[in-house]
Amino acid sequence: MHLRRPAAQLPRRPGRRCERGGGGGGGVPAHLRRGGGARRGHRARGGRARRRPAAPGAHPRRRRPRPRPRIGRAPARSRPGGAPVSAAAITAITAITARDLAVGYGNRAVVEGISFDVPAGGLLCLIGTNGSGKSTLLKTIAGLLPPLEGTVTVAGGEPGAQPARVGYLAQRPASSFTLPLCAADVVAMGRFAALGLLRRAGRVDRELCAEAIERMEVTPFAGRPLLELSGGQQQRTHLAQALARRADVLLLDEPTAGLDPSGRETFAQAIATERARGCAVAMATHDLGDAEGADVVVLLAARVVAIGHPSEVLTDEHLRASFGFTGPH
Repeated sequence: MHLRRPAAQLPRRPGRRCERGGGGGGGVPAHLRRGGGARRGHRARGGRARRRPAAPGAHPRRRRPRPRPRIGRAPARSRPGGAPVSAAAITAITAITARDLAVGYGNRAVVEGISFDVPAGGLLCLIGTNGSGKSTLLKTIAGLLPPLEGTVTVAGGEPGAQPARVGYLAQRPASSFTLPLCAADVVAMGRFAALGLLRRAGRVDRELCAEAIERMEVTPFAGRPLLELSGGQQQRTHLAQALARRADVLLLDEPTAGLDPSGRETFAQAIATERARGCAVAMATHDLGDAEGADVVVLLAARVVAIGHPSEVLTDEHLRASFGFTGPH
C-alpha cells in the first residue's frame, strides 16, 4: 500500500511560496495561479475576495464620490468629440427657422409667406403697426398658436417643446395683475421652467436671479410688492425674469414699452450680453432704432412687406408701405 507523504514534508523551491486551500490550488505557486483556486472557490461560495494589503507608507485607495448634477446649470456647448465650440461656431448654429409660415387664429390667416433664419446669438426684429401681425407671429414661434401653414423650428425642436430653452415675455404678463408677489419673487419665477415641479431652487438658481436683478437694476425695489410698482419698474422686473431663465432663445413682445431712456439703455446692454453668450433674441417693436442693429428684420402690414437685412428692409419705399411715412434719416 503506497502512502503519500504529508504535505508538510513536500519539497519547496526556495523563494516560492505555495498556497493551499479549498478550491483545488494544490501546490501550484501563487505567482502562477490566476486568481487562485482558494480565492475562486471563496467567490463561488458568495464570499468577498480579500484585497492585497497595501505597502507600508502607502495611502489607502478611496472611492471617489459621483458628482451630483447642479440644478439650473446649463450644459456646456460641445461638439460630438468633446471639444468646446468656439464663438464663431456658435454663430453658425440656427436658432429659429421659418419656412413658408402662415400665422393666424382659427382658419383666418393674418400673415402668410414668412421665411427666415436666425442664427444663435442673432437678433430678429418684427416691425409694423398695431394689428400688423407681430404678436401673432411671436406667439406662433413661442408655441402658443399653431401654424396654419408651413413650418417653424425653435432651438432645434418644435415650438413650445422645450420650455427650459425658450423664454417668452408677453406684452402684459399675467403675474402683473393676479399674483401678490414682490419683485424678487417674480424674477425667481423665471427658474420654474428649468426646475420643474419637484425640484427646489439651488445656489445656482439664486445666483442667476440675483444677477438678473442686478443687470436690470431691480435691486432698489426688489422687496416691494409688484402691484405697487410703476409701469416701468414692473417692466424691468419682468425683463429680469426673462434673463433669469438663461434660455437659448428669448421671445419678447414690445420689451421696451414703458421704459424710460435709462431703462432702454439698461435693456440694450442686457440683450447685448445675452447675444454674446449665444442666445438668440426675437422681439416685436415699434422702434426703428432697435431694428437697425438686427440680423433679420420682418416688416409687416397685415402682410409681409419685406424680410432681410436692415439695410434692405428699412428703405423709404418699404416704410411708406408699412407706416405711411419714410421714417427718420
